[in-house]
Amino acid sequence: MTHTTARRGLGRCIVAAVSAVVATAMLLTGCSAAGRSPTGNNAATGRNFGADQSFDLPPKGNFHTLSGVTGSIPTNLGYLNDMIMLPGGIYNWEKQQYYYLLADESSALSPDGLTFNYKVREGLKWSDGSALTAKDVYNTFVMRYAMQQPVFNYIKDIELVDDSNVKFTLNSPAPIAVYWIMRERPASSAQYSAVVEDAAALFKKKAAPDSDEAKALSARIAEVKIDQPIVSGPFTINTSTMTNSQLTLTLNNNGYRADKVGYDTITVHSGSTETITPLVLSGDVHYATDGFPVATTKQFEQQGYTILRPPTYTGPALFFNYNKLPEFKDKRVRQAFAFFLNRNEMGTISLGDSGKGVRYMTGLSDNAIEKWVTPEAASKLTAYDLDEARATQLLQEAGWTKNGNQWVTSEGKPAQYDLVFPGDYVDWAATGQSLAEQASAFGIKITPIGVDSSQQEVDVQGGNFQLAIQAWGASNPFPTDSYNATLINFNYPMLGEGKGTGFGLQVETDVLGSMNLEQEVRDSAFGTPEEQVAKTTRLAQAFNELLPVLPLVERFGNNPVVTNKVAGFPEKSDYYMNSFYSDNFVPVFFYEGMLSPVQ
Repeated sequence: MTHTTARRGLGRCIVAAVSAVVATAMLLTGCSAAGRSPTGNNAATGRNFGADQSFDLPPKGNFHTLSGVTGSIPTNLGYLNDMIMLPGGIYNWEKQQYYYLLADESSALSPDGLTFNYKVREGLKWSDGSALTAKDVYNTFVMRYAMQQPVFNYIKDIELVDDSNVKFTLNSPAPIAVYWIMRERPASSAQYSAVVEDAAALFKKKAAPDSDEAKALSARIAEVKIDQPIVSGPFTINTSTMTNSQLTLTLNNNGYRADKVGYDTITVHSGSTETITPLVLSGDVHYATDGFPVATTKQFEQQGYTILRPPTYTGPALFFNYNKLPEFKDKRVRQAFAFFLNRNEMGTISLGDSGKGVRYMTGLSDNAIEKWVTPEAASKLTAYDLDEARATQLLQEAGWTKNGNQWVTSEGKPAQYDLVFPGDYVDWAATGQSLAEQASAFGIKITPIGVDSSQQEVDVQGGNFQLAIQAWGASNPFPTDSYNATLINFNYPMLGEGKGTGFGLQVETDVLGSMNLEQEVRDSAFGTPEEQVAKTTRLAQAFNELLPVLPLVERFGNNPVVTNKVAGFPEKSDYYMNSFYSDNFVPVFFYEGMLSPVQ
C-alpha cells in the first residue's frame, strides 16, 4: 500500500470534474453550524464511496480513537480518520489558514503568539449521544502528554477554562505548535475514564514524560479495552462486518455535518498496490492513494480516470556516510554530484508525470521556496541544473583526477561505491537504479543494492552503508520537520556518535559564515511568521551551498479518481497544494457536501 510515514512521504490524490465556479462557491461557504436529523437525509439510499487504506484486524489491530496507540484502526485509516474523529481543523497550505471542524472559527492565537484559545464548536455530540466538550479536548492532551507527543516540546501549560474553552500556553511563539494542536483528534473522555484522571494529575505535577510513572500510564492507556469506538465525525466503523480485506464506515447521525455528506457508507479496501489496482480498474475503489507504477497510471488514464498530482513536499534523496567516505566531506564533491545527475530523468523513470527533479536543493520543496525564503535570498540560490562541465571542474578543484573513464578520489582511490535503497518501493528502486547508471556513465562506479525497506532504514540509522536513498523533506506545512528529516533524523544528534550519516552540523559557509545547523533547525520552529521566514531563509541558503544531502526527486500525487463513479471533485482548488498525507482534501470535500455518486 502507500508509504504512510512522513519520512517516506509518498502518496496520491483524486479528482472528478465538476463546475469550478460551483465548487469554489461551495468551498467559500466554510464550516456552518452542524445540522442534524435523527436519521440523516442519506439514510437507506445505498450510496457508497470506495476507498483504500491498510489496517489490521484485532487482536493486532484495535479500536482506540486516541492517536499514538499502536495498532489503532481509526488512526491507520489515514485521511478517512478525519471523518471518524474530528480534528480541530484541516490546514489549507496555500492560504495558510484552517478549515475549522471541532474547533470553532473564533479559536485564536494571542497577538504575542504565546496563548492559543481553543474554543469547541457548539452543539457537537459523540456517537453515543453525549455532549462533546472542552473537557474531552483537555483530557486528550493530558493523555498524549503521558505518551510523549512531540507538541509538548512547544507547550508550557494547558488550562481547562470552561465547557467550551481550553487555553494552551506556549513556551515561545510557534505556529507549528498550533498546527499540531489543531490536527489532534480529541477522544471521548468516557471511553478513557479509567485513565483520564491519572493523566490529568500526571500533567499537573509536570512529571517528566519519559519518567517511569509516565511510561506506566502510557502502557495503561494502550491497555484500555474498546469494543465499539465512540466517535465525533459523520462516519463510524462497523466493527461487526470487518474482514482481512475490507471494512465499512457507516453514517453516524450524531456526527458533525452527517446530514451534508453525499454518502451513506464508505467501503475501505486493504491490501498491497497489486491488490488495489484491479479494484480501481473495476471501479470498486473510487479514489486511491497507492504508489502506482507509471504503466498502471497510464491504464487509469486510458479508462478516462482523472489523476490528481498535488505535491508531497518530500521524496527520495542521496545520503552520504561521512564517517566511511571522507572524500564527501568536501562540499565541491557533493555539488559535482548535483550538477551531473539528471534528476528530471530520474523523476520521469520513477514516477512519470508525478516525479519532478529537485532544482534548488534547499531542503525544502521547490514549491515552498516562495513562501519560506525571502525574495532577495531566493534570487541568489544556486539552481543545480544539469551541467557535466561544471561537475568536472568541481571534482578537479577537489583534487579528483580521471584515469581513462574512471574518476579517482583525492586520496588516490577509484571512486566506486555501493548504493542501498528500499527495493520494495518500486519508485524509489527506480530512482536508485537511475542514479547508479548515470554516475557510472560519468565515471563514478556505483553498485545499486535493493534491500527491504525496514532493514534498509535500520542500516542507514546504524551507519552500515556507503551511499543510500532515504527521504528528504516532510509532509508538514512548516519547514522545521523538513530540516529534521534531512539534517537530524539520520544523523548523530538523533542516533548517537558514529551512527547515521555523521555529517558535522557546526559548519562554515561562504554565504553566512559559521553556523550551528542543529541549533538553527531547533530555533526555526519558533517566532512570528516573519521571524520564521528569516530563520528558514538561513537554513535554505546554507543547505543550497553545502548539500549535506542531495534531494533528487519530489513526489507528486498520481492518485486516480474514478470519474464514472464519483462526482464533485473540483478541477481546481487551493487544497490541491496540500500534502495529502497530512491534510488530505477529501474530508473537506465530504464536509462541504461536494462529493456524490455519479447518477
